[in-house]
Amino acid sequence: MRERAILSQAKQELFGAIILGDSIVEFAKIPRDLCGIRTLNAGVAGAKISDVARFTSRLLKTIHPQKIVFAVGINDAWANDATSVESFRKHYQRALAASREAGGKIYATTIAPIGMPATTDFNRARIDGFNQVIQSLGVYVIGLDNLAGTDGLLPPTITIDGVHLLPSGYDLWRSALEQGCKG
Repeated sequence: MRERAILSQAKQELFGAIILGDSIVEFAKIPRDLCGIRTLNAGVAGAKISDVARFTSRLLKTIHPQKIVFAVGINDAWANDATSVESFRKHYQRALAASREAGGKIYATTIAPIGMPATTDFNRARIDGFNQVIQSLGVYVIGLDNLAGTDGLLPPTITIDGVHLLPSGYDLWRSALEQGCKG
């Protein structure tokens, strides 16, 4: 349902940038000019990199943005999820291949640190492995480590549940994306 809404919006307006991702992206109040140009929020709650890879090709046939930002991966790191680092890499490369065909500059955020409430639900070692993959893909990387406190976790003052952000957390998140994708 959300994917159809994104496709519909993409057909109705001109966008110079797109941010593809999961619920963290979907729930963000993204300014229309986050990346310095009109930006489409293409976040889909629950999306994994395999979902984004499948959706990217279809969406980018509708619009041809100058900037494509990927902010996805936390749903691949659920403790009971079987996504391996190699599978994550394969799906990310598939999404990037579709993006390269569409043209434009490609950016990828690292997966943000998690907070204490989420440490039993998510595999931090896999998050680290996925972040290494993201940093090795040959795209401009927007690091989100600055969201962490001194203990390496999201502080409770910026997260609802250890993954999703409070308004103060989204201020930091948007700032990192804005600085990263304007270039």
